[in-house]
Parts: sequence; structure tokens; C-alpha cells
Amino acid sequence: MAQPLYDLFILWLILRWNGNGAAWDDRHRLALIVGALSFFLLLGPLTSGNPVMVWSNPFFFLLLLLSYGVVARRTAAAVGA
Repeated sequence: MAQPLYDLFILWLILRWNGNGAAWDDRHRLALIVGALSFFLLLGPLTSGNPVMVWSNPFFFLLLLLSYGVVARRTAAAVGA
């Protein structure tokens, strides 16, 4: 019972921070996703005996970072235009 309450609290907190979605742009949304996934991508190979994770997780982490760079450049171009 505690986990759903915690999840609802975190959802409420995020919505409060971003003004119900109005204050965040794509950079903020992607940073939230990258932050949540990077924990598992970086620590997954250490906790799992699966050798595929040693090669795939750094690849997916790199893709997340590259996508953040694309979104940041797109947002900077939109603001500068």
C-alpha cells in the first residue's frame, strides 16, 4: 500500500514543479527520463550476471545522451529564432 501512495506523491510533486506541464519544455521532460533510466543503465551490469547488459547498457546510455543533445540544440535554436 505504501508504494502507490509514494508514486502518487512523486507524481503530484513533479506536476507541482512544472506547473501542470506548462513550465517545462522538451529538455526538462527528457532530463527526467534520462535521470530515471540512467540509474538502471549504469548499475544494471554490476548487479546482473547477463553479459549482454555489459555491452547494451552503455550503448543505450549513449543514445540517451545523444538524444538530449539533439533536443537541447533544437530548443536553443527555437529560442534564438
